[in-house]
Amino acid sequence: MFCKYEMYPFLDNICSIIPRQIKYLQLAISKLDQIRTILDRCQYLSVAKFETTRLKLSAEITHWFTENTINSTLTRQNGCDIIWIGKRRSPMIVNHKRIKSFDD
Repeated sequence: MFCKYEMYPFLDNICSIIPRQIKYLQLAISKLDQIRTILDRCQYLSVAKFETTRLKLSAEITHWFTENTINSTLTRQNGCDIIWIGKRRSPMIVNHKRIKSFDD
């Protein structure tokens, strides 16, 4: 028997058939790291609806989007977290080169 909330072993296979240009997605998730897998594959995703059974996971999703995106909007309805995805934060690149100063 298959439970839609235990999709973790199948997520790579599912993501491989989802077009990269998809903008709207509804999917059941059971672990937080599944979001990163989905967002890496679906780079143009603007609205995601994640079905979750645990409120703790819902809170983790909210925190993850707050920390990793700018201007995302989140709401919870009927056991689903609905996210309008804002701009993704890029990792800060630290450059250890010295700044040249020009003394005229």
